[in-house]
Amino acid sequence: MPEALLKAERDRRQGRRNAWIVAVLTVVAVSAALILNLPWFYYLRSDCRAMETFLRNLDAGRYGDAYAVISPEMQARTDYPAMVRQQEGIASRLGRLQSVNVRHLDSHGSRSRRITNLRVHVVYERGATDYQFLLLESYGRWTVWSFEPVS
Repeated sequence: MPEALLKAERDRRQGRRNAWIVAVLTVVAVSAALILNLPWFYYLRSDCRAMETFLRNLDAGRYGDAYAVISPEMQARTDYPAMVRQQEGIASRLGRLQSVNVRHLDSHGSRSRRITNLRVHVVYERGATDYQFLLLESYGRWTVWSFEPVS
């Protein structure tokens, strides 16, 4: 009888030890997954922040700041006065910017150069519209490659 009790006690201790090992390995695995994926979350947030900063600059009338982050190709298609007229027309028709919601995000590239395709839903005081953004990040600097309303 005492041997059966000793065996039961050994099994109970072994079970507790196994539970601790599983718990520690789970914590290590989850931590490793988070650490390895942390750059992706940082980049995802920086994509959205760059696009939202661009829209907030337009909404606040800081057209020069917004125009400065537009790609040279887009600047060649749209000069500064034309962009200002377009944005003032949007502001008079739809009002102030209320919120920006990301509907779709597709990002690819390396750490030094990435392209992000964003589709966002922008809510103004008197309406809402969807925009398609193509952002280019090159060594930490974001450039708006294209910015078009989606019908």
